[in-house]
Amino acid sequence: MHEQRTFDVHPYLAARLAVGLVQGIALYLLIEADRSKVWPATEPMVREALWNALLFIPLLFQQGLGIIRLPRLLIWCGVAVAVVAALSGYGAWRELTVRGVGWDGSRFALSVFMAAGLFISQALIEGGDIDRRFMALYPTHFDVAWKMALQLILAALFEGAFWLLLWLGTALFELLGLSFLRHLITHNWFAWPATALVVAGGIHLTDVQPSLVRGMRGVVLALFSWLLPLLTLLAAGFLAALPFAGLHPLWHFGHASGEML
Repeated sequence: MHEQRTFDVHPYLAARLAVGLVQGIALYLLIEADRSKVWPATEPMVREALWNALLFIPLLFQQGLGIIRLPRLLIWCGVAVAVVAALSGYGAWRELTVRGVGWDGSRFALSVFMAAGLFISQALIEGGDIDRRFMALYPTHFDVAWKMALQLILAALFEGAFWLLLWLGTALFELLGLSFLRHLITHNWFAWPATALVVAGGIHLTDVQPSLVRGMRGVVLALFSWLLPLLTLLAAGFLAALPFAGLHPLWHFGHASGEML
């Protein structure tokens, strides 16, 4: 059983790394275009569409590779590219053309909600493909969503450890008066491709070792189970106080729905 799992997943390492390398190079070129003030940086709608598509879509492909059937994965990634590009382009047009103001805050909010929407969509599609049905069973969705979330977390930790080791190596070499490593890792042409490559490797490693993800999920759920009584107490207390306090404080607050969510 272990040999079959290794055969199914390991060949996708080269594909994931290739996608990560292309992603890193493309993001580097886009940043250099911003610095040089050349196309596509001169077209905000195109620039935002390219940036978000390059940031999110390769992650969807890398995570779904070997799990979602390839034709369906390619179709889903194509649809995701169209949706992300359309939303990003519209956001840039609305903020920069209609309102005529900067949109750093709106860009951040759009990126957050876009990431959440893509995560949910990926989980639904992956679960349905695993169960070979339009809507997967709840246990499948539960496993898929937790696996995806923990894969991203572990890949981010792997990325952090990679850069921490590089900076520690930099400090060691500088003790000898050698600064070549610092010059190397501070260049964008190295940093962006290396970052994307390491993320791709982290996603692959968590896919090859599913026991790692299951073990971490068990720890997280155990910790959450200890917080559940406190959460229940707070929610019950809030509902009990609501008839006495009334709804006026909520309306006066301005954005109470976000706080309650």
